Amino acid sequence: MNTDIQTLKQILNHILRTEPADKAHAALLNQSYASIKSAVDTLEKYQAQ
Repeated sequence: MNTDIQTLKQILNHILRTEPADKAHAALLNQSYASIKSAVDTLEKYQAQ
């Protein structure tokens, strides 16, 4: 599961480095970031148990 979390964190970093082309793209990046961040937080919480 550590590999999964690290892969998701790499995706988060990629999203942060991506320059949005327009407002719609920025909104999509924000939604994607929030969803993936939530998944990472949940996986880390599950792993800590």
